[in-house]
Amino acid sequence: MSDAGSINKIISEPNAKKYVKYTPLFKAPRRGSDESPFAATAGGASCARSASRAVGALLLLTLFCVGLLGTIIMWTTDIFDSLIDDRLVLRNNSAAFEAWRVSPVKPLMRFRFFNYTNLDAYRRGDDVRLRVEEVGPYTYTEATERVNVVFHDNGTITYQNRRSYEFVPEETNGTLDDVIVTVNVPLMTTNYMMRKTNYFQRLPMAAGLRLMAPEPLHARTVREIFWGYTDPLTKIASIKMKDLKVGVLEQKNGTEPDAITIHSGEGNLSLLGQISHFGGRDHVDYYTTEECNRVDGSDGSKFPPPEVHPGGTLVIYHRDVCRRVLLVAHEYVSVFNGVPAIRFRPPPDLLADGDANPENACYCVPSTYDVCQPSGVMDTSNCKRNAPIYASFPHFYLGDPILRDVVDGLQPDPQKHDLYLDIHERMGVPIGGRTRFQFNVLVKDTFNNFILKRLDEKLLPFLWLERELTGFPPELQKIFYTVSVTVPKIKLALYCISPALMLLTGVILLVWAGRVMCRLLREPLNPPEVYVMTRL
Repeated sequence: MSDAGSINKIISEPNAKKYVKYTPLFKAPRRGSDESPFAATAGGASCARSASRAVGALLLLTLFCVGLLGTIIMWTTDIFDSLIDDRLVLRNNSAAFEAWRVSPVKPLMRFRFFNYTNLDAYRRGDDVRLRVEEVGPYTYTEATERVNVVFHDNGTITYQNRRSYEFVPEETNGTLDDVIVTVNVPLMTTNYMMRKTNYFQRLPMAAGLRLMAPEPLHARTVREIFWGYTDPLTKIASIKMKDLKVGVLEQKNGTEPDAITIHSGEGNLSLLGQISHFGGRDHVDYYTTEECNRVDGSDGSKFPPPEVHPGGTLVIYHRDVCRRVLLVAHEYVSVFNGVPAIRFRPPPDLLADGDANPENACYCVPSTYDVCQPSGVMDTSNCKRNAPIYASFPHFYLGDPILRDVVDGLQPDPQKHDLYLDIHERMGVPIGGRTRFQFNVLVKDTFNNFILKRLDEKLLPFLWLERELTGFPPELQKIFYTVSVTVPKIKLALYCISPALMLLTGVILLVWAGRVMCRLLREPLNPPEVYVMTRL
């Protein structure tokens, strides 16, 4: 009989328990017990594995929470932009305020004068037109400090500009002792003022001019033109001109008399750097319409970042031309160390006459002019102490060709004579550019001078100025690079990594949880015991 048959027979017999003995062959330890024969050795390893699994699960859960939080922040908020915007606001003693109060950048001011070379031949009548040659540049650096700063409760700041100039011989072609034949600005100013007086006032002034016999064009050193010289005509002109100063830089050097009020950006970043009042006024009375008389726009040091974008338009209130200057975004450019910027240029019809640009018709005031000047020039006498100074682009670039018929030697070139500003898109500050304006003198004959009579109502080129933004300190360049390049890369990385981390750790946690559940479902709570029966 087989063993299986013998066992069955024994079990089936009455009183089978008397004849068999049950010996445990294997007894699985109950869950949570220490009955396993390997408990002493395997228990520690099991605990270690359990602990490591718990740590791993906790780490995965932490990474999942980090990814979830990062996804929420990066996809639903603008935390990086908000932090940058907050740093741009001009608050007392902030880093942005200190950099604005004392500019760390000293632009190069390149002055080029027009030297009249055929005065004798023109006086004799041998030459039909005067001839000029461009000399220079004579270069200075300009340091700017905002002084008498006052913060107002309405989010505006009032200040005055203090400027100083330092000669840069290595950037200069010539010396300050060079002698050039240039326009006699005091004479032209006196003549210009005389036309606004009545006959009885004009008669003694004209007699005095005939006695002094001043030359419409005279020889002066470059140093005298920059820093001033004594001229008897200034005493006559000062009757109406409030102590005319002849020197070009002497007028600019020091603290400007006009206080400027701008918006600090507090509470509204779209107003950052925008002028509220200039010289205590929010408008002037020079022109014929309220729009042209408005005083607003930027002072040129800061622009509202929301307005700096492709296709955007910016406005500068330019004191040198007594009006608002429009700038239009043209293209992206790369400045130092690959920092991107948007290049802004003026529209071609910025200085056009009212026929070519109806918006400029208001700048020709009937009570002031017998005939409006042609396209390409702008009267600035109201902000030049009533001196008959007209602004244009260098060599009358973009101006009516008739302007170049007065003198020979002018050669307009867009590469040399156009102006542009490269503005940091995120911070709204100029980080490059060249502004270029020419200043011309209007001739008025009031005492029958031979030369003046031939040039009556004509514009004579005096000088043109190029202001180049350069010399940014390395630490400032680093800030621009960080904001333009580093921060966007970090934003892009977090924008992509945060959801990826959340999804990856979420999937791993789900897989891990599924495996645990399966193990629990497969493993019985009390495993069966296996016995061996032995016949007694």
